[in-house]
Amino acid sequence: MSIFQTAEELYQVVQTLFDQLAETPDKSASFSQSNFVLRICLQNPAAEILVDGRQPPLEIFCGERPGEANITLSLEADLLHQFLLGEKELQQMLFNGQIQTKGNMLRAVPVVDLLMACQNVYRKSHN
Repeated sequence: MSIFQTAEELYQVVQTLFDQLAETPDKSASFSQSNFVLRICLQNPAAEILVDGRQPPLEIFCGERPGEANITLSLEADLLHQFLLGEKELQQMLFNGQIQTKGNMLRAVPVVDLLMACQNVYRKSHN
């Protein structure tokens, strides 16, 4: 059984996460000044999140959005939840193929910084 039953439930959790992250903008500063667009494609449930760091403040869009992203990550929604709780390591999920990527991951330091900041906020809200 999946952690998230519907895309709407997942979007609500993601929006809350980014609202909390916005309370401390220094934690997402490297991404919001990166000129990067990150697309996260999730399965079970099918959902899509677009994080726009082309100008501060960081913008989040839940649902399908047209346009290109610099980096696209594709993974199961449950794996995202496990990563955000700190139960799974990003590097390990990338290396064993649990996350599929599109784009230049060598330039993805701001993406990793953003994901780690999200993990810190998510873990605090789930303890």
